[in-house]
Amino acid sequence: MKKERLIDYLLQLVMVILGVFLGMMASNWNSSRSLEKDKHNILLGIKSEIQTNLDYLETRKKLDISPFFKSLDSLSKALESQPDILEEPFKNKTFLERIPNFPGLGQPGLDEAMFEAAIYSNMLSNFDIVST
Repeated sequence: MKKERLIDYLLQLVMVILGVFLGMMASNWNSSRSLEKDKHNILLGIKSEIQTNLDYLETRKKLDISPFFKSLDSLSKALESQPDILEEPFKNKTFLERIPNFPGLGQPGLDEAMFEAAIYSNMLSNFDIVST
C-alpha cells in the first residue's frame, strides 16, 4: 500500500513538472511570436517613414524659391527708396502683398516617429543590423 502511494505521488509530481514545462514553452513561444510581429510592424513603419521623407525631400528639391528671394530684394529696394513705407499701418496690406512668394518659415522636420518609438521601446536592439 505504501508503494502504491509513493508511485501515485511520483506520477503527480511528474505531471505537475510536465505541466509547468509545457506552460513555460507556450509562454516563450507566444512571447517570441509577439516580438516578431512587433519587429515586422516597426520595419513597415520605418519603411513608410523613409518613403514619406524621400517624397518630401524630392518635392523640396523641385520647389524653386528664387522668386521669394527676388521679392525680398525688391522689398529691400522699396524700403530704401521709400522710407515712409515703414510708417504705413501694417493691416493696410496683407502679409502676402508685402512679401510675395514667401515659402514659409523653416520647414517641418522629417518624420521619424516610428524610428524613435523603436529606440525608446528598446526594440531596435532586437534587429540584426548589418552595415555594408
